[in-house]
Amino acid sequence: MQDIPVLIIVFNRAWNAVKVAESLQKIRPKQLFLAADGPRPERPGEEKLCKEAREAVLNAVTWKCDVKVRFQEKNLGCGKHMTAAIDWFFENVESGMILEDDCVPSEDFFHFTGELLERYRNCPEVLMLSGTALVTPPAPSGNAYEFLSFPCCWGWATWRRAWQLMSYDMPDFPAYRRSGAIGELFPARRHQKRLLELFEKVYTHAPGFDTWDFQWLYACVKNKGLCILPAKNLVTNVGWDASHTRIDDVMEMPFEKLEFPLEHPPAIERNIELENIFFDRIYAKKPFLFRALNKLKRILFPEKH
Repeated sequence: MQDIPVLIIVFNRAWNAVKVAESLQKIRPKQLFLAADGPRPERPGEEKLCKEAREAVLNAVTWKCDVKVRFQEKNLGCGKHMTAAIDWFFENVESGMILEDDCVPSEDFFHFTGELLERYRNCPEVLMLSGTALVTPPAPSGNAYEFLSFPCCWGWATWRRAWQLMSYDMPDFPAYRRSGAIGELFPARRHQKRLLELFEKVYTHAPGFDTWDFQWLYACVKNKGLCILPAKNLVTNVGWDASHTRIDDVMEMPFEKLEFPLEHPPAIERNIELENIFFDRIYAKKPFLFRALNKLKRILFPEKH
């Protein structure tokens, strides 16, 4: 596991960032990449917070390793910064783990990642693996993981060959939308409509969509790729106050033990039943009351990023 490169992406939360860095003591990676966005000029005091977050991670690295940094002086914003940071990572490595400053992995996550990065290295249809079990099958299959069309990027890993499919600007989206190809993957009209709505908002840079993960979702869907979701939760998200986190009921999910050796699915194919559950929980529009309560929470607890 020491040979798996790790990218940590931070902003202005030193306490969260140091917890992520300290988790790496379990594997002591030989290559560590640290990317940090710059402070926003309209936020007084944020320059100090950004500096503290960067220093916290570097100070937590107490083992011998090759550390590379990419520190932005000016703020790029979530979408552009995340995309550029991962681009930079895969300019230097063939595969690796990606951890944002609020995604704390368990030790099992590292073993899980190490085994599956190697197992599916040369399987072009497999595009990534996640450490967060946002949903689980209603009838457990005994498999250590399942394949879905949808990515979950709270502690994840992938390969350069997969990330090369990613485009922040999605220039081919209008042609893809006109082609009707999304219907080949998702026969249900509600799935098509909702996903195309999300892609449209990202493509047109609609307010509130300064992001990168919907572009990655688009890349996975457009290329009919498969994303690995573990049967047990291996990453806990501690960023309850983050601007781009809106799924309150899965924050700070506890770690679960994963049994080794891993029980692999018998075939590399989508779990449609689990996909439907994932869609309804993560992508389907929430009821008005749910959205109103979330908005009130963001007013009472001001965003930090």
